[in-house]
Amino acid sequence: MKKLLLLLFIFSFLGLIGTASAVGGYKCSPNEAYQLTDDGILIKDKDFPASYVGRGFTIDRKTGRFLGGEGAMKGGGETFIVLHQGDKDKAFKAYFAEEWSSWLLSITIQEYSDSYEKPFLYSTFPMFTVYTGFCINY
Repeated sequence: MKKLLLLLFIFSFLGLIGTASAVGGYKCSPNEAYQLTDDGILIKDKDFPASYVGRGFTIDRKTGRFLGGEGAMKGGGETFIVLHQGDKDKAFKAYFAEEWSSWLLSITIQEYSDSYEKPFLYSTFPMFTVYTGFCINY
């Protein structure tokens, strides 16, 4: 038993055992939506239904699998390409692109935030809409 505890201590000290935040996924809830004007300015989307607030989506940190959401954020099981899983120094970053439809979706989650709720920014193109809100690790 002592040997097992010693091995666990050594592996965790060397960083061979990850933290809970390095696996799993995020549950995210949008709070606001913004649209790009013809003048190149982001303005609050007045058509963003209040019913969408709090209706979230999930994204897996390892696989990039996206589920849930509403409206333009609605995911049907797309798998985003994960650029970075996020850690204490860097944001989680992922995107989804469909060449045939010219859709480009991207998400950045500030994993490095000290808060339990991690701010996110989700963008959709060609609709040029930006969503913001919070995610939690699960």
